[in-house]
Amino acid sequence: MTDTTSTTKGITEALNSSAVERLSIAEPDWLRKRREHAWNVYEQTPMPTTKLEEWRYTDLRKKLQLNVLKLSQAPVAPDNSAAWPKRLRKAMEEDQQASGHIVVIDGHVVHTDLDTELLARGVIFSSLHDAIEQHSDLVSDYLSTGAVPAEEGKFAALNAALWSDGIFLY
Repeated sequence: MTDTTSTTKGITEALNSSAVERLSIAEPDWLRKRREHAWNVYEQTPMPTTKLEEWRYTDLRKKLQLNVLKLSQAPVAPDNSAAWPKRLRKAMEEDQQASGHIVVIDGHVVHTDLDTELLARGVIFSSLHDAIEQHSDLVSDYLSTGAVPAEEGKFAALNAALWSDGIFLY
């Protein structure tokens, strides 16, 4: 039987401290430090067990296979609507009144658009990666801080260390 209270250092060959380093290569120093901190929290935090109230009805030993996880890769054809699923293309064509759209495929933002009036008023609606490049000061105030800090739990820490993309709305 597996000891679910262990800390699970370096889940797999793909998900480990080297993955955190690879993700951080082109990122600002503040983000690299947050990822590293989150990975340390992840490694030091025991796996949740059914003894914890919020996990009382979920035995992770039976449901979660951490050994098969890997980082997602960026889509081959970003922002190429011809490569999107037919139902998505149809929904986008029919939804012309929306103030904005964002398309996420395999965990990566591949398309964003925003009404020009909202854009002129200073609304930012983009991928998290684009927001970090263009509005790093704003993102640093919110990302992995008060909303869901790494210390929230083992899986919050894993997400904070190894996220690949997201949506930024400001």
